[in-house]
Amino acid sequence: MISRAYIDAHCHLADELFSKDLESILDASEKVGVTAWIQGGIDPEDWKKQRKIAKLRPGQIFLAYGLHPWWIATQRESEVVSALKRLEKELPTAHLIGELGLDYLPRFQETKKLQQEAFRLQLLLNENCQKPLVLHIVQAHAEAIQTLKSFPNQKGLVHAFSEGKEVLKKYLDLGHLISVGGAVTRAGYHKLKDALKYIPKECLVLETDAPDQTPELPGLTRESRNEPKYLIEIARAVAEIRKNETAEELLKSSSHNLSALLAS
Repeated sequence: MISRAYIDAHCHLADELFSKDLESILDASEKVGVTAWIQGGIDPEDWKKQRKIAKLRPGQIFLAYGLHPWWIATQRESEVVSALKRLEKELPTAHLIGELGLDYLPRFQETKKLQQEAFRLQLLLNENCQKPLVLHIVQAHAEAIQTLKSFPNQKGLVHAFSEGKEVLKKYLDLGHLISVGGAVTRAGYHKLKDALKYIPKECLVLETDAPDQTPELPGLTRESRNEPKYLIEIARAVAEIRKNETAEELLKSSSHNLSALLAS
């Protein structure tokens, strides 16, 4: 019997890449002690898929409903408005809200205003529910932090954090957890690896973002499908950087932090 019970802070079990063998993926995850999985939401169709897969492991898969910036960037404004109305109705049944946020990668530049408005409106909807946030912020930290300051009672996790100490401090000052994934196993990412040393233990959580952001491990490439079982290897990489904690200690503290967030 597995005595460990670790939580993957962020993954997408409803992704099409898991559609044919999800049960075996979950079995492999549980075998190494990763026995709970927090989801990242994309759009209304994704929320529906999340509800379906949650039946495979009752009480272990935590649902997150939100409108992902990438999805917003591909939609007409009327479709985003319709999805926001649906979110308002369905959010009370979720555990978290997200992914929500801003993504200013070059291919999304033309959708900045729509992203900004959708981000603000999702936070506004959440004022009543107060669900924990699953934040997706890429190349837009100044704008996102400014928006989050208008909603000081809402806390959550910054998914796939890869920035330096200056940005880190601003999120910590706002009371958010910092979620770190496979990037720590790759060459480069010097700002992130330095910032890792300054994240308080009670503010650090670990994620895979499976099936995306595959860690750099023997036999895997960036094109390989990521899986929740690799959370163990991500913890080992973080432990090598932080020095004063073992991988097991990090997995335990991460899971404790996430449990507290879900209970808040």
